Amino acid sequence: MRDWAYNMVICGLHPMRMISDPYVRACLAKHLPGLGHRTALQKQVEDVMEEIDGDVVAEVARAKAEGAAFTLSGDCWKPKMKRQTHYLAVYLDWTSKEWTHKTVCAGVMQAPAPRNAECYHDIYRRVLDSVALSPSDVLAGGSDHDGGHAQGFA
Repeated sequence: MRDWAYNMVICGLHPMRMISDPYVRACLAKHLPGLGHRTALQKQVEDVMEEIDGDVVAEVARAKAEGAAFTLSGDCWKPKMKRQTHYLAVYLDWTSKEWTHKTVCAGVMQAPAPRNAECYHDIYRRVLDSVALSPSDVLAGGSDHDGGHAQGFA
């Protein structure tokens, strides 16, 4: 069950709440023994997410201690199941002292309407706070999306 939670949420980039969707659960319950109760699977997903969040925070803290300059990028998407719901994935990039390029997904959050510069700016700020960085630690940011998203870096 832990492997399924990891693959569904992390590798498939599906929102965590999709696990509790009654249609998804009804389809999967036939194929996954032990999926009958929401709490068992949700606990596995929360454990996986907590473990990964801890790894990301530790990696970013290590890079910050080495004096790395971070760049910030974001990508939006909307799942096929719920077209009115938008998500923003925030990525941090830096180069280590050994000249290896590192990228981590610092956070994924739902972008509520209206999706304008203030909305994206607030999401970027919350994600930076979650990994113990401030906007002064970020050297540059960019996006290939609309103007509101790109202006959110300001």
